[in-house]
Amino acid sequence: AKGVPVVQVERPLTTSSPRITVRNYGSALEAMRHLTGCGHRRIADVGPEPSPAHNLKSGLATYVERERFQAYVDAMAEVGAATDGLIRFGEGTG
Repeated sequence: AKGVPVVQVERPLTTSSPRITVRNYGSALEAMRHLTGCGHRRIADVGPEPSPAHNLKSGLATYVERERFQAYVDAMAEVGAATDGLIRFGEGTG
């Protein structure tokens, strides 16, 4: 309703109201670096398929998946670890 204060949490649908979000990329990268730092190399990524960044309809709401997946890809590349067969996208995984 008009005049009612609104704050969006995590997955904003608009940029016109205040929002609270987490550092998805940085936090996921830190977690992945911890795992690779412990010597792990066969680390899976299981979740919903990230929407393309240019998809304006769902772009704001799904940046979470894009950022977390990119952190996974980047961390695995940093240590030269293969991701073949370790990525699973699908409905009901998010």
